[in-house]
Amino acid sequence: MWIRQKVLFIAALGIVFSFSLIWVQHRPAAEETFMISKPPVSTFASTVAARGLVEAADDNVVVGISIPGVVKETYVDVWQSVKKGDALLLIDDDQIRAQIAVQKRAVYEKKLLFEKTCAQLTRLEAIEDSRAISVEELDNKRHDVGIALVNLRLAIAQIKELKTTLSKHIVYAPRDGQILVFNPRVGEFSNNLDTSPQIMIGNPGFQVRVDVDEVNASRVRAGAAAVGYPKALSKPCLELRFVRIEPYVVPKRNLSGSSDERTDTRVLQVIYSLQPNETFQIYVGQQIDVYIDADPIKG
Repeated sequence: MWIRQKVLFIAALGIVFSFSLIWVQHRPAAEETFMISKPPVSTFASTVAARGLVEAADDNVVVGISIPGVVKETYVDVWQSVKKGDALLLIDDDQIRAQIAVQKRAVYEKKLLFEKTCAQLTRLEAIEDSRAISVEELDNKRHDVGIALVNLRLAIAQIKELKTTLSKHIVYAPRDGQILVFNPRVGEFSNNLDTSPQIMIGNPGFQVRVDVDEVNASRVRAGAAAVGYPKALSKPCLELRFVRIEPYVVPKRNLSGSSDERTDTRVLQVIYSLQPNETFQIYVGQQIDVYIDADPIKG
């Protein structure tokens, strides 16, 4: 009896050992986790943490396209510096040029008609014998001259209008700056109805638009010191200089993608200038973590 129990115990122990060995051999290897960088730490005694969006200095300008149509030519590209008044692109203008050509012929015809009517009036007025022509006929001819003159001036005005429309087929730079976005391509239809900007111009310098949660808005003061870090990195520390506070609290649009983020939050926007960093390339539209020296929480 005792020997049978011993045999059963040894058999059970062998089965357990076999299953343990199989589980060890087939279990997935633990992935080694590591952090790219330690999270940044604020050095201020009282801090408001916020998310900032890099913009071109003095704000970005989305260039409007007055005449929607097919792009015929482009004259610039991304990163290119432009001056105010430089041509950016040309919208197809063949139809408007054809209309101008037709209108010029109409002006020529109305000019000939006006000259003909004036010559007829001159001949009638040169008749000395008042019995050869009635006063009514003379007045009618004078009215014909006036009507011909009005029609001529109207045709000339229509040419000026068409030329003004023609000038809008060329999109010009509204200010000095650098091309940050340039999506139009030759042969594509371009207009201002797209949700994404077609052309955006900004200054080579950078600024950061920081969204401060409305709960912490009262703790941020004008001139408050701040530091910035690339998103999820502790180095390098980016130098920020206070510019202004936007006095109007707006709905939050710059989302971080966090699962616990509230999208119905309103934010106070604080603008800081961002100084160039030789060790870290900064791009417009990039998000950075910002820590602002703020008043302590009261109560």
